[in-house]
Amino acid sequence: MREGEMLLAAVNGIILLLLLSGRLRGAAANIAAAAGSGIVLLLHLGLEGPRWEMIPLYAMILLPLSSLRGVRRRRRKRVRLSIGAAALLYAAGAILLPIALPVFVFEPLAGPYRVGTATYVWTDVSRRQVHADEAGKRRKLLVQFWYPAEAKASGPAAPYLQHPHLFAQALGGHEGVPALLFDSMRLVRTRALEHAPLSGAQARYPVIVYSHGNRGWSGQSTFLTEQLASQGYIVVGIEHAGGTNVTMFPDGEVMPFYADAGTTLDNGAFDRLTDDVWVPDVKFVLDRLEELDGRKRTGGGIGEPGEARAGLRSSSAASDSSAGQGEMAGAAERFGGRLDLERAGIVGYSLGGAAAAQLLLGDDRLRAGIDMDGGLYGSLRAPRGFDRPFMLMSADRTFRAEAMSDEALAQIGASRSEYDDTVGELLERQAQAAAGGNYRLTLPNTDHTSFSDAPLYSPLLSAASGLDARGAHEVIRVYTVAFFDKYLKGEKVEQPALEAGTEGDYKLIQGP
Repeated sequence: MREGEMLLAAVNGIILLLLLSGRLRGAAANIAAAAGSGIVLLLHLGLEGPRWEMIPLYAMILLPLSSLRGVRRRRRKRVRLSIGAAALLYAAGAILLPIALPVFVFEPLAGPYRVGTATYVWTDVSRRQVHADEAGKRRKLLVQFWYPAEAKASGPAAPYLQHPHLFAQALGGHEGVPALLFDSMRLVRTRALEHAPLSGAQARYPVIVYSHGNRGWSGQSTFLTEQLASQGYIVVGIEHAGGTNVTMFPDGEVMPFYADAGTTLDNGAFDRLTDDVWVPDVKFVLDRLEELDGRKRTGGGIGEPGEARAGLRSSSAASDSSAGQGEMAGAAERFGGRLDLERAGIVGYSLGGAAAAQLLLGDDRLRAGIDMDGGLYGSLRAPRGFDRPFMLMSADRTFRAEAMSDEALAQIGASRSEYDDTVGELLERQAQAAAGGNYRLTLPNTDHTSFSDAPLYSPLLSAASGLDARGAHEVIRVYTVAFFDKYLKGEKVEQPALEAGTEGDYKLIQGP
């Protein structure tokens, strides 16, 4: 609950207890209590804004004006107790509802930098947009940056969602629940400042690409991307349009989710989706980042940095009006010449994690990568591990027999044996993930959603499921930062687990 909501709940709770105990007597006292509650309510509405989850608490302002005290005098003791119990139950429900569906808050930034964010539209003119009706429609993406901002940057915090009502409708539809359950997300704010100036503390910053999961979105792991930016990284989040919950472009075009991998147990379908959509999207964004930095590919390596605008002009994609030249120029104003692409890495969640692994196996522009609970989908395999630093993070519940119930399997027409075979193949693909001195980190009391912001949407439900949302996020943050600090920045990392296997609240293994 927000501060004003907690204050209102406390005031109304005290008034209710005074009413039930008979200590709030006389018309003047009741009117004063109602007025006090009303003042707190007005302050909350003015400073924080209303939301439907608070309606039962709003209604409690009427308690002092009710005839509860009069009823207590006229009714028998059993009736009075029943009325009191009902009032207490109502109050408990009124308080639990906004706690169960909160306006959640991200943890304070742990790094020395403030964080800015900016989003651009980039178009790959060499590829057709997925599921496009027109043959000439090109692949268009939203690309969101999080970056170290100037210490004196000011302005309101960026919203968590740019189009919250559209997001809620799409998510509710996919999950089969009312969109109203996600309404409060319109009030969630991040720790980043929109379009804040890039910090001048360093001439160039290492880059980390973030790739989300299937039916996710670029801000799906904001708990992590903002923290990385606060540690001195420029984080580039790719929104894989068509594979998101829903995407709305600035021109109003809406692209829904397409279940290209189907709803059956088919590793091959996810292999194709990784190879055909996720990996090419990341490669395209890497190309654009090189253009922003004024670099061109030279064989297997990267040329020397040059003038970013010249790089933009030399690009046939950027010279095409459909490629969003204005957006590229806007990104060049902020990031041109400031990207240290010789220190570039990637972190992906779920299907984005699969893309991260594929890029490490097939693109030499990335020095290190992390796969957060993603199956190793895609055409490239790692039977002897990865030749570059790699970490596979896993939830302890993702690839277990009980991860899918018999009822859920029946809904997609699959049997338990088919599920076991599918999971068995994925586990076999992961068998050598830590070979060559790389890492596997397994987190207890987590499931597949733990690597995203989703457990924050309803902490009570997460806790009831035995998940430790904030604890998992902290472990993920610490080890992600430590990993990239070591392998991108070359820093000596004070994390013994990155040098030797440990077991404790989590299990991290370093391969031979």
